[in-house]
This record gives sequence, C-alpha cells and structure tokens, in this order.
Amino acid sequence: MGRLRGKLCVRCGTVTRASKPKPRKHAAADRKWSKAVRERDGHTCQRCSRPAGESAHIIRRGYKATRLNPDNGLALCHACADYLTRHPNEWREWLEKYMPGLAAEMAALAGAPIK
Repeated sequence: MGRLRGKLCVRCGTVTRASKPKPRKHAAADRKWSKAVRERDGHTCQRCSRPAGESAHIIRRGYKATRLNPDNGLALCHACADYLTRHPNEWREWLEKYMPGLAAEMAALAGAPIK
C-alpha cells in the first residue's frame, strides 16, 4: 500500500488530501531579479564578503515601483541575510553607513517608508 499524504482527522480518522502549494505569482521574475543582483555584486556578500546565496530587498517587495529594480537589492550570504532580517534597526544603520542615500533613494522611488 502506498504512503498516505495529507492530514489525519482526529475526530473521524479519515485522511484528507494534501493540498498542492499555490504557485507564486511572481516566482520567475523574483528569481531573475535575485540572479541579476547577485551577478552585479559578483556573488559576494555586501556585508561580510563571503559567497552570496541570497538577495535582499532594501525596500519591501510589496512596492511595484522598486520590486524588480536591481538597485533595490543587495547580495548577502545566508548568515547576514538572516541576521539583518532579525535586526531591522541594524539593517538600516548598516545601509546608511556603507551605502549612504541608497535606502532613501529607493524609498522615494517607491513612495514607501524605509524598512
């Protein structure tokens, strides 16, 4: 017998079908953006100079004016991306220290607050 997929109902004991994950609306465009940002930055983390595996938006992805603009991204290694995600104040301070004006420029373009 094959392996059952889904969730077991604790009340009646039946197995519900696992739902397929919804396809992301902009997945291909996001991958292309991320690749362009990493290539532009030489696949090097812009914070610590280790090999970069991620690309981080300076202004949140929700703003159409800057979502796919490569200037709105930085290549980061996994450790730095995780750290800066968990410490947004340090992210802002780091941006202003090492890339003065970039966050403000992207925020003005998007009509958004700096994250």
